[in-house]
Amino acid sequence: MDISIQMLICLVIIVVSVIVSVKTVMQSTDISDAIMPIIGGCSTIITFFIILGFYDWLNSKISGLISKYLPAIMNNGIVHLGAIIIAFIAMKMLIENLLRLINSFSFNSSITKLKNHKPFLMIFSTVFGVIRGMVVIILICIPLALYNSVSSGTNRIAVLDNLTVYNKMEKFIDAGKIKNISNGLLENVSANKISYYNGVTLDEGVASNSSIDNRANEITKSSNTDRQKARAIYTWVGSNIKYDDNKAVKVMNQEKGYESGSIPAFRDRSGICFDYACLFTSMTKAIDLKSRIIIGEGFNGSEFVSHAWNQVYLEDEGIWINVDPTFYVAGDYFDNSTFDNEHKMTSIAGEF
Repeated sequence: MDISIQMLICLVIIVVSVIVSVKTVMQSTDISDAIMPIIGGCSTIITFFIILGFYDWLNSKISGLISKYLPAIMNNGIVHLGAIIIAFIAMKMLIENLLRLINSFSFNSSITKLKNHKPFLMIFSTVFGVIRGMVVIILICIPLALYNSVSSGTNRIAVLDNLTVYNKMEKFIDAGKIKNISNGLLENVSANKISYYNGVTLDEGVASNSSIDNRANEITKSSNTDRQKARAIYTWVGSNIKYDDNKAVKVMNQEKGYESGSIPAFRDRSGICFDYACLFTSMTKAIDLKSRIIIGEGFNGSEFVSHAWNQVYLEDEGIWINVDPTFYVAGDYFDNSTFDNEHKMTSIAGEF
């Protein structure tokens, strides 16, 4: 679109904002009527950038709360999206009230005396109208930049391309991160979706055999509580399975020529995080403990990388706990207090 048309759109928005601002203030003789919409718009913009900047942390906390209090709907992407929206609204209200409080003690109180001076009201309302128009333009740029970051080239809306404020907004928003966020929020909306992990379905990954079942019963025969049973399996898997770096490289490079899941991990005594998690689940199933395979990110000592681990349900305690048999060699990752600091849960792949 020609840049003159883009500038004309922005000019129209600003002019309309000025007219609305002046009309409202002149009727009420209260300059705060021009300030409040600006505060509302600014609080929305600030909240957006806070949510975007700290999304990974927020998503992890929301996933943890849903997993703890509403485990039956953990895989519902719409519920997760709703939780993000609620967090956004709550944060916006907090920021807006804070800005209003600051305004009440500063600028607004200093110009209250001008309420009976119409020329000054006209000037101030015009200035605030221009500011309000600029805020509206930014508010229009945000959803447009978000949409363009996840849409294909043919569906792109180019109405504000080459507009400086829009270009800066688009550069600031990481398109890759937005795609990951949108996919993560909506990936579980379809209940009939079949997911493949390292070339196998989840059911294939947790498939067991008599050798695995017998070993699970053998190592837990002296355990009296669910926690003791789960720890025995965690310890056995973590100490007997060796991490396969070569397979990890093949998976990252999307190469073929490897097996995945419980059976090959138990047979070869090696695998990657998905295999550890599958074997843990197979063994807990054998002794009638419920468990989940969790997909997310784990901290490898220098950065967060794609990772899989488990949650196991302790029926005699009535709680789900986190366990990471892959990280066994690095320390105690059986329901440890710092687990959430080194793990970011994205979704529950499956419950068995």
